Amino acid sequence: MEAVLISSISFLLLAASLDRHIYPAGQLQILDVADNSFECIPDWLNELEQLQEIYLHDNNLTSLPDVVFALQNLRVLSIRENYFF
Repeated sequence: MEAVLISSISFLLLAASLDRHIYPAGQLQILDVADNSFECIPDWLNELEQLQEIYLHDNNLTSLPDVVFALQNLRVLSIRENYFF
C-alpha cells in the first residue's frame, strides 16, 4: 500500500513532493496530513484517484472542498479537531 505521512509542511511543498516524475501520486492510497495548521484543502487532491484514506484531523480547516467527496475509492476520512460549524 502506498502511503505518505506529512507533518509541518505546506500543501504547496506537498504538491512538489508528489511530482509525478518523483512519485506516482496517482497510486497514493493513504495521505496523512494530520496535526498541521492547514486551513484549506487544495483542489488537486482529485488527482489522487486511488486514495482510500485521508487523515486531516487536528488542523485549522473550516470546510472541505467538493473534491474530497468525489474521491470514489475513499473509505476513511478523519476530520475531527478542526473548526467546522
